[in-house]
Amino acid sequence: MIVFVIFLAGILFLFEFGLTSAKKLQTRSVLNTKISTAMEKMLRQIRCANKFKVPVVTGVMADDPIMFTADVRGDGVNRDIMFYRTTADLLCTCEREEREPPNELEWTDNELAKYVTVLTFEYHDSTGEPLGNEITEDNRTSIRNVDIRITARRTLGSNVIEITKTG
Repeated sequence: MIVFVIFLAGILFLFEFGLTSAKKLQTRSVLNTKISTAMEKMLRQIRCANKFKVPVVTGVMADDPIMFTADVRGDGVNRDIMFYRTTADLLCTCEREEREPPNELEWTDNELAKYVTVLTFEYHDSTGEPLGNEITEDNRTSIRNVDIRITARRTLGSNVIEITKTG
């Protein structure tokens, strides 16, 4: 009877370990997919940029949002685009376009990824030198490259799962 109980306890331990491992793997996969999709969309839109603007910071935005003008829909219309991280840890893209009545501008938000803990933009000029995070009217015209770093973190019981992507 004791041997049977020990055998049963071992099987239950292996079963629980397998479930925990599967849950961690699924969480890591979901995070990786969300961050990869967000990074892909951000890079595609930034490549369309024809003019970088001075970042606008308000109470709900991160310290270093990126703002630019681009024809992201391919319809010949340039729109103001801004990426930022909200205090609720959601990576968002904000697009400004004209609405009815004519000449009224409205920002629309789209959530790209949950669980974002780091969103940084590093600006470089044509020589590859970093411009720093503070983009001004004077140095914004020299932006030629933007490096993006996104880190997502999720706590699963006592385990912390973290994924970082750069582009």
